[in-house]
Amino acid sequence: MSRAFTKEDGDPDDDGLPERPVPLGPNPVTESGLAALKARVEALRAELKRVTAGEPGGEKRALERELRYFDVRLKTAALTLPGEPGVVRFGSTVELSEPGGGTRRVRIVGHDEADPEKGLLSWTSPLADALLGKAAGAEVPLGPSRLRVLSVSAG
Repeated sequence: MSRAFTKEDGDPDDDGLPERPVPLGPNPVTESGLAALKARVEALRAELKRVTAGEPGGEKRALERELRYFDVRLKTAALTLPGEPGVVRFGSTVELSEPGGGTRRVRIVGHDEADPEKGLLSWTSPLADALLGKAAGAEVPLGPSRLRVLSVSAG
C-alpha cells in the first residue's frame, strides 16, 4: 500500500478531532448572521496568532479546525433578505400563540446563527419548515399540539 494514504503513529497533525461536518446544500444567512460569521472568522484568526506557532498541542490544531469550518461557512454564505411582509420567509420574525395561552416569538435564520433557546430557528428545523410560507391566522403542528401564527414581520 502506498504510504501516502497512511498516518504514522504519533503524527503531530493527528489530534484525534475529525473535521466539523459542513451542512450540505445552500447556506443562506441573515445580515446579522453574516456579520457574526465574519466576526467569528476574525476572532479565530486573532486567537490563532496568539497561540505560539511552534508550540505542539491540541489548542492550535483545534483553532485551525474551527477556522477551516467557519472559513467554508463564510465563503458559502448567501445573504438572504426577508421576502414579502406578512408571509413567513427566511429571516422573518414570527409571533406564535401556544395552546396554553402564551405567546412565543421566533426568527427563521441560517444554521450558524440558530439558537433555539433565544428563539432563533434554523431554516431547516421542523418548526421553521412548518412555518415557511404561512401567514397570520395559519396553524402549524408542533408535536401533538398546534401553534397559531399571530403576526409575521421582516427580520
